[in-house]
Amino acid sequence: MRLLNFTPFSAGITVVVNKYGREFVLAVNKGTFAIREDGTCSIAEAQQPLAYADECYDEPGLSSVRYESDFALHKPATDVIVNGSAWASQGRAAFQVDVSLEISTIRKTIRVFGDRQWEYLPVEGYRATTPEPFLSMPIMYERSFGGPDLSVKDRAQRPTHPGNPVGPGFHGGLHNQIAGTRLPNIENPYDPIRQPGQAVGPVGLGIVARNWRPRFQWAGTYDETWRENYFPFLPPDFDDRFFLSAPADQCCAYLRGGERLTLTNATPDGRLVFDVPSITMPITLVHRKGSDVFDPLLDTLIIEPDLRRFLITWRAAFPLLCKPTDVSQVWIGNASDARKRALLRGKRFIERIRKPGESKGNV
Repeated sequence: MRLLNFTPFSAGITVVVNKYGREFVLAVNKGTFAIREDGTCSIAEAQQPLAYADECYDEPGLSSVRYESDFALHKPATDVIVNGSAWASQGRAAFQVDVSLEISTIRKTIRVFGDRQWEYLPVEGYRATTPEPFLSMPIMYERSFGGPDLSVKDRAQRPTHPGNPVGPGFHGGLHNQIAGTRLPNIENPYDPIRQPGQAVGPVGLGIVARNWRPRFQWAGTYDETWRENYFPFLPPDFDDRFFLSAPADQCCAYLRGGERLTLTNATPDGRLVFDVPSITMPITLVHRKGSDVFDPLLDTLIIEPDLRRFLITWRAAFPLLCKPTDVSQVWIGNASDARKRALLRGKRFIERIRKPGESKGNV
């Protein structure tokens, strides 16, 4: 199976199997775009490669995920992810900053504080110290509520927050060692942390790891019934929402291009606005009986405001009606008529256009 990429973007193909054991040819295209000062966008000279495995900020398992593998079989919505920082406005240090994301149906605000810790006063009890001023603060789960309960000295007995095991501030119970421990820098402005042991959830704009709550609940049940009846395939209760890597409030109906994105206080000048580009990119599967053409789905948008760029991933899954060896070529993008004739010379060519909503093109 040969991949022919007629776009300036990174592209890749593989054969994947769904939970019913059915094979698909998965084609993925990822474009990198530069954001100019006036908010217009252009195709970046340096294109980010496809991620063939999850890439973490630091040691895998002990840090959050920056990029997830681009070879998910099917995302039932578009993930909108922000890898960036909170910035104080006008270059003046601030004690706290609200960062907002708006696009399509997504409206989200997080509150970012300078470094704080718990202190204990005999009368008032525990309270947070005054935040230290900052100019910029990374927005990552290492600074959001969660983590192991460091007030428990016995490592083997430490409870860990299932929604974010890499963050600070989590306490499974009230202990006498809480004073001096860190508070998270990132909070939900509508559910602030007021006391140790408070039940709050992690807050962030980046990727939720596969083994974190609530995402892992969509992975299905791996028990004796699965081992006896379904292994090595996914369990029957596996849900495609497992492939969505953004927080639930950062998923929306598939973007099509033309949508306006606004980020507030995620850049030094305080506001970043651009329109998602509208790009036509057919993906063609050439096989022994002819060919099929699909319009891929735009299912991942990653904004990196510190780098003045964003990444878009398009995806199409072709159900295999024959053996993988019967597929000779996969084209991504528009080839010229002359190029098509050269590629298909001596082959019977039947072109059938399918839109994303048609059943045969869906997982």
